[in-house]
Amino acid sequence: NTDPENIEFNEPWPNSRTNHYWFDLNRDWLAVQDPGSYGRVREFHKWKPNIFNDHHEMGTNATFFFQPGPPGRVNPLITKETEKLVSEIATYHSKAFDEIGQLYFSGEIFDDFNFGMGYTYPDLNGSIGILFEQASTRGHRVETIHGIKDFSETIRNQVIVSLSSIKAGVDMREKLLNHLRLFYTTAMERANNENIKAWIFGDPFDRGKNYHFLDILHTHNIEVFELNQTTDIDGKTFTKGSSWIVPLKQPQNRLIHTLFEKVVDFSDSTFYDISTWTKPLTFNMPCSAVGSANILNSLLGTKIEKVEKPVGEVRGGLSKTAYLFQWDEYYAPKALYSLQNKGLRTKVATLPFTMNNSLGERVEFNYGTIMIHVGSQECDEDELYIMVEKAAKESGIVIHSVETANSTEGITLGSNNFASLTKPEILMFIGPGASFRETGEIWHLLDQRYRVPVTKVNISSINNMDINRYNTIIMASASYTGINEKGKETLSNWVSNGGTIVAIGGANRWLNNNEFITIEYNALPERKDSVLLPYRMREQYRRARGISGSIFQAKLDVTHPLGYGYRNELVPYFILGTTTYKPSGNPFANPLVYTNNSYMSGYVWEPYKHIVDNTAEILINSKGNGTIVSFAHNPNFRGFWFGTNKLFANAIFFGPIIDR
Repeated sequence: NTDPENIEFNEPWPNSRTNHYWFDLNRDWLAVQDPGSYGRVREFHKWKPNIFNDHHEMGTNATFFFQPGPPGRVNPLITKETEKLVSEIATYHSKAFDEIGQLYFSGEIFDDFNFGMGYTYPDLNGSIGILFEQASTRGHRVETIHGIKDFSETIRNQVIVSLSSIKAGVDMREKLLNHLRLFYTTAMERANNENIKAWIFGDPFDRGKNYHFLDILHTHNIEVFELNQTTDIDGKTFTKGSSWIVPLKQPQNRLIHTLFEKVVDFSDSTFYDISTWTKPLTFNMPCSAVGSANILNSLLGTKIEKVEKPVGEVRGGLSKTAYLFQWDEYYAPKALYSLQNKGLRTKVATLPFTMNNSLGERVEFNYGTIMIHVGSQECDEDELYIMVEKAAKESGIVIHSVETANSTEGITLGSNNFASLTKPEILMFIGPGASFRETGEIWHLLDQRYRVPVTKVNISSINNMDINRYNTIIMASASYTGINEKGKETLSNWVSNGGTIVAIGGANRWLNNNEFITIEYNALPERKDSVLLPYRMREQYRRARGISGSIFQAKLDVTHPLGYGYRNELVPYFILGTTTYKPSGNPFANPLVYTNNSYMSGYVWEPYKHIVDNTAEILINSKGNGTIVSFAHNPNFRGFWFGTNKLFANAIFFGPIIDR
């Protein structure tokens, strides 16, 4: 049946493009957060291909696309020689298709800007990346505006451009080999004329985050060196042992630029995908530029040959009093859930304190410190120690053993300023109407990183199910039209009885419309358009006025349970879309608010540069005895926003203790 309305051509949610956690792997080349991406990038650097083909499919009523893309939308780090070679290779595809009368197009839609894509990443590594987009049949045969299209045609076309690519490679062999060689030699040469000589980075409080940052750099064949002495740069202290340095004079010079630099200048205003991915910002990682070769040489220590995961330990051995660990570490939530899942009673410090551990070492414990009191458990001291030690090693964190409840400064361990915690029992809505990307990113974060199980049900399931076994419900962006009046009543009663809802993006609009929360949305500034604009520019005009993925700076209340684990109150946050919230009238219910002049990196239409300023990213609402934490935008974007993951984790683990 060729009728395009036939079910054969309409995939069920979440569709077949994604991997197990519903990630789009074609956008994971720079982030390398999926094992498949890691393997691809590793093999890429072993092989160093001269031509790299990236085969895809697009809408049924299209024809066939091959690069070059739009001429004005090329990342400035792509060399002119690369662009010339792409155009020359394209003549081989044109000739092959002309011989069989196949329609095709170039120079449109698919730009060469985001290096996270399979066809742009090679361009930053001396290869010639080529994107192919074939009009898909999505089945055996289908009616299109060009007549009935057969699956065999789509196969034929991909084979033809594969063969034309091989012919181009043979004919252009010397050009391609010279290009690969010159790409890396010129990278070294350009470093000599740059004002920045290196980047220095490192978080003294978070070994897990440091590990992931180093692992990404290592995967991309970037040379990283230990810091041989503690130093202060730009008002930041970088400590030997927890900081590293990346010189720009190395073959991967251009790749270092795209990973470390903010991007604020653009030659075009339309993007096929996101326009910024600055790694220190995505990690909320302390980072500074080194502008002097002499300073670089004085700081350069041993080259990192292998990136090792941090080793966890219990400092001080078995305790008869308590075990404590800071919430700064990226994998602290993993350790906490591991202990809770074994039935242990846990508490969190809502104020800081200082005390000596069992080794006599003075430790300053910050907001969010987790306490496991030995005498409160239903197991003996030896069994408890084994559990605590296992949690420390599996999570790669340091847990301190203490022999007294008394502190040298601040609250003591028996204080009421330690709040009791409850193990999260999580339900998440998925299915038709829900964002499979957001739900997949949440599932991946909880399952792979924190080892926290999450029960996933279709949105409409709440209309007929008992949800009382859960204490936390996650609502990612979705329409939620599948929830009927009975389902609304079920959800309302559940949260009023003490449940916690963590909602992202569009979910908050549904909650607001159904009187679960109160959010006041900001209106966009009025546009004064000309009465006559070129019709051909309408698509670019519309797309340029969105925020297709940019980074803004927000101010975090680090004393709020949502801010536990953060030392710096300034947090970079990724925004996709133009929705913004007015801060709540309750000054204690706005834990994360964007600063004045909050724009940091990525393309934003000039009249929209300040629409985020002084708006709220996170709002806290209460309903009965329950709490609703509302994120305006996704804190887990594509699995690589390590810097805001903890905000989301805090909503889950500490949402119930927020004072209502």
